[in-house]
Order: sequence, then C-alpha cells, then structure tokens
Amino acid sequence: FPAIKCDTTVYHKRLRGIWRRGGIYQFRIRVPADLVETIGKTHINRTLGTASYRDALSRCRLIALEFATNFENMRSGLRPSLPVAQKPNQAVAASPSLETAGGVTLPEAWDRYLADPSSARTRKTKMAYETVRNIVVSILGEDRLISDLGRQDCRQVLEVLQHLPSNYGKKWPEMKPLAVAEMAKREGLKPMSAANCNGYMSRWSGMMSKRCRGPTLR
Repeated sequence: FPAIKCDTTVYHKRLRGIWRRGGIYQFRIRVPADLVETIGKTHINRTLGTASYRDALSRCRLIALEFATNFENMRSGLRPSLPVAQKPNQAVAASPSLETAGGVTLPEAWDRYLADPSSARTRKTKMAYETVRNIVVSILGEDRLISDLGRQDCRQVLEVLQHLPSNYGKKWPEMKPLAVAEMAKREGLKPMSAANCNGYMSRWSGMMSKRCRGPTLR
C-alpha cells in the first residue's frame, strides 16, 4: 500500500457568508432560487453585532437556522417573518426578524429588539438597554412611530442625557427624565459622565439601525 501523507496544518478559514464591516461581523446568505421573486432579493444581509469571530460563529449558526426555518415556512404557505416583495423585481430590505418599520411604535420597536433571540446579552447588559428604552420612550412619547422619528428627536434625547445626573431614577423616582434634566440644568447639578451619555446613545443607535433599515431618518 502506498504511504499516506498526513497534513497536520490547521487552517483558520473564515466561514462562508461571514464578513466584516467597520469591525463588526456580518452574515450574508443567498436566497433560494424559488423564493427570490417572493422575497425580492437574491441575498440577505444580517449584522451579527459582535467584533469577536468566535461569537460571530455562534450567532451565525442560530441565524442560519432561523433563515432556513423561514424559507421552509414560505414554501409551506406559513406566514414568515421575512418581508416579501410587493411587486416582481422590487427589492426589499429583508432580515429574518425585522418587519417594515412603518406603523411600529417606539416602545414596540424596543420590545422586539430586546426580545431578539439572536442577540445574546447578559442580565446587566439587558438592564442597561431597558434603562435607555425607558428614557427614550419617556422623552419622545409612547405613541411615536419609528417612521416619524427624525434627527431633531435624536438631538432632543442627547440634550436630555447631557443634563441627567447619575442615578437620577433613585434620587427622583417620581420624576420623568425630561423634568429631572430641566431641574438639573436650572440648579446646576452635575450630569452623568460623558462616557455614560455616549453609552446610552450608542445603545439607542444600535436599536434604531436594526429596526429602521428601510426608512431613513430625516
């Protein structure tokens, strides 16, 4: 018998479909040929929300399974969570768990974002996101639609955060963030650190970028 040569070299080849944009891993999947006309796209992109390749691999498998389930549901006539094209050859910004943002209120968008099973968060991180949710919703209103939000709303939230003192919820539990910020500004109270303020805005930006891929902020 001929000798068998064993190659012990380890290759760290990136999994097909995973790529990076600005340091964050993304996942790109091809739409099955029989569903292209229905979905309106040949490929679908989904952010993995991490800069760690190991975490990206783990999330990629979950998302790939979610896509596969959606594709099978569409073939079976079940209602998918993938948006479908309204007309042939009309491109649709599709994602496995994101619906068109028009008609979705701000609290609903936050709740769906926090309930996304593909985003693994620790209890502490989830509490931080819920804090930002409560502040933003309190400032902009329970009935505001995602499609109606503009840059002036972002500036309003930022201005409130820049004047909110640390632990304002414990010190003034009966007051809303906007009222606390106005009081703090009037009385010259020390605001939260710039790092905390930036962290709050970053979390809100993360939710908005995922929920609003279709509409564009004015």
